[in-house]
Amino acid sequence: NPGASADPKGYRGAILRISPDGKSSERIATGIRSVYGMAFNDQGDLFFADNGGGGNPTEELNLLVPGKFYGHNPKKYAGGDTLTTKPALVLQTEVAPSGIVFNSAKNDFGGASDNLFVAYYGPGERWTRGSIARVKITRKDDGSYSYEEFPVADLPKLSDLAFGKDGGLYSAHHGIADYWYNTTEEKSGGFYKLVYDPSVKGKAKKDPQSKHVDLSAGSVAAGKLLFDIKACAACHAVDGQTELLGPNLKGIGAILNREELLHDIENPSERIKPSMGGVRVYTRDGKVVLGRVVTANEKELSLMLIGNKVVSIARKDIIKTEDEKKSLMFEKLLANMSKEEIESLLDYLGSLK
Repeated sequence: NPGASADPKGYRGAILRISPDGKSSERIATGIRSVYGMAFNDQGDLFFADNGGGGNPTEELNLLVPGKFYGHNPKKYAGGDTLTTKPALVLQTEVAPSGIVFNSAKNDFGGASDNLFVAYYGPGERWTRGSIARVKITRKDDGSYSYEEFPVADLPKLSDLAFGKDGGLYSAHHGIADYWYNTTEEKSGGFYKLVYDPSVKGKAKKDPQSKHVDLSAGSVAAGKLLFDIKACAACHAVDGQTELLGPNLKGIGAILNREELLHDIENPSERIKPSMGGVRVYTRDGKVVLGRVVTANEKELSLMLIGNKVVSIARKDIIKTEDEKKSLMFEKLLANMSKEEIESLLDYLGSLK
């Protein structure tokens, strides 16, 4: 954030071990992006889920190894901890993993004793998305683990889950809120209790790609060409690494379905992540600079401007900053495109799994 506080001990983006009396702490691992859920298994190993985005190209389930770096914000921890290049498991049932919990060995729950259960919040403010998955984690003779993920249920916007003494799996459905999870409705959200009933035949989890589309090579190629011609590629990389003005779109086809992709293209200002919002900076020499904050500290702001040029502005030269209410993305991108061209563009974006 433009006003991010100092972090001299490198606690932000790290996992800490804190003594029971709260008087001492130790930084155990770094390179963490957004860990909501952590859980110990019966062997005493600590697992944690981390959200995709930034330095995390995928949704992650990680096994905590002291002294390891887990990929996010490498500039902050450069030359420090040893890099852990891959998560233990790339989570795929949904996006935005939240709470995780291990089932006990005594609770069969349909043959899922000892399994890890993962709640998913789902993407952004899409209030019908969210899921529960289970992960079968098998400890090998050499102490390493193997992993298998299985979908359990489609439930919207789950923030946490826990097993009750009755063996049921309880989950919390977050109510409709703004980006920072502050409630915007008086009565929304709730709790679910899941029980295993062997008499009920299971149903296949619905595909987030709500309409099955056979992506022909020709249509995908045409969509990629349009992606370049319409200057989408000028602001959006697709390699999962390059930082441009807009979000990197690697994997977007596995996160959003066609309808959601089309809606976001047509309404770019409706959902703007704070890290992708524009900032207008007024300087003492009369200039007004519009861009996205890339880095910020007590001495300067670095902004990426339209055209992907990064400029640094000393804080002493700044009169004020204002958040831009509208997206930096052109709002009428599809206005002069035919239906066939739009479908090809969506085919290309959908192919970015």
